[in-house]
Amino acid sequence: DNATCANTVGSYACSCVDGFEGDGQTCQEIICTEQNKQSRLCRQVESMRQQLSIVPRLEKKLEDQQTHADKSDEAIISLSRALREVRNAQSQLVSRSELQNVTECGSGVTAWRHYPWVNWSDGKERGMLRSVTYNKQRNNTILKVEFHSQLYQDGSQKCSEYSFKFDGQECSQPAPIVISNARHSGGGGSNFFPAEVSGFCNATSRGPLQSGPLSISVYINDPCDGGDAVTGKYYNGRVTSYILVEEYCP
Repeated sequence: DNATCANTVGSYACSCVDGFEGDGQTCQEIICTEQNKQSRLCRQVESMRQQLSIVPRLEKKLEDQQTHADKSDEAIISLSRALREVRNAQSQLVSRSELQNVTECGSGVTAWRHYPWVNWSDGKERGMLRSVTYNKQRNNTILKVEFHSQLYQDGSQKCSEYSFKFDGQECSQPAPIVISNARHSGGGGSNFFPAEVSGFCNATSRGPLQSGPLSISVYINDPCDGGDAVTGKYYNGRVTSYILVEEYCP
């Protein structure tokens, strides 16, 4: 009852109906929980159920209209058209391609994006350095993020902290993505060096990272109270800084 089948040459093929997932031989109802109820799929399923709930009322109203001779033919035709449009909308709420996009996932990288800045420089010691918007493809994937740039740290016994945030929140699963850059006392040596901030994330304190637009930002902080931190190009030479986002299937 939860699948539709069609005959083929010497065999047959089946696929799950809307609201169910599986290989056509075994179909299970899509269950929406508190953790995933805001996902695109669950919102579509809930919308479909709301549409379905008004069909009996429309059918009853149409029956009442048809049983009263004093109602005009025009009103009956209009109501019939509205009922037909509702039924058409139900069939389009959750297409098989949308179900596959949300529930099926292979292995390795499924999507990625590179955000470069050439000869960019920022002398902030606190706050957001760079922010990009990544369109996450699926709910059940994990993101790998990387920030590459040249860092400069000056001042005796000073340090800076660099971290990633997702929609303004640090990663909580599996762990925060953060590094520290420190300079000890004493003169001599270079203050400039290429550095990378990278890690994996699938959730913040607000919950799992959902599909759709996601703000990914790099922040700097000075837990050692200052010290002239500069990120990117400084003095001469060329520097390409960038954020790389990769989406992995678990």
